[in-house]
Amino acid sequence: MGVNGGPFLALVLLHLGLDNREMSNDQIERHPFQFSLRTLLMTVTLFVVGVACVKLLLVFLPPPLVFAPLLVLSLFGAKLLLLHNFTKVIASLLFVMLVAASIPLLWALSPDWNNPHVLPIANYVGTPIAILTIPVVSFVIDVASCAKPRVSARTVVELLVGVPVWFFFWLFLELLLLNWIWI
Repeated sequence: MGVNGGPFLALVLLHLGLDNREMSNDQIERHPFQFSLRTLLMTVTLFVVGVACVKLLLVFLPPPLVFAPLLVLSLFGAKLLLLHNFTKVIASLLFVMLVAASIPLLWALSPDWNNPHVLPIANYVGTPIAILTIPVVSFVIDVASCAKPRVSARTVVELLVGVPVWFFFWLFLELLLLNWIWI
């Protein structure tokens, strides 16, 4: 069928209108489903290193303090990989699915379910907003820009400054304005 992949993938692509028989040479070069061996090896290496780091951190810290920053780092890594290897539309769909799949994980890891000073809405709505806002905003900015994303000073500032500042801003907003948390 002219597609890099098996016959099932070719049928899916044909159904979605992404069969490369109808694409120009420029479109074939940046086909959304072509992965390089380097990308695959980098992904597997990051996954193995990430699992080892999580096991080490779980020895010293409670699970919510380990998995929330890990989720943010994972979303930033997924953003870079998706925008580098896929078209913006496909990358956006995959990123939305990742974010949607992470919300139940955040609910499960929230430490405040039995806290009488925290309303349930703070767990259902507040925790995902606090953790996922900066990665989603960063993804939207990268999709809107024309350049390929890369790890830059902006990414480091987003991770080291933006995420903690937003988290504490949102916490104070929940505490002082929304009254979802009280002391």
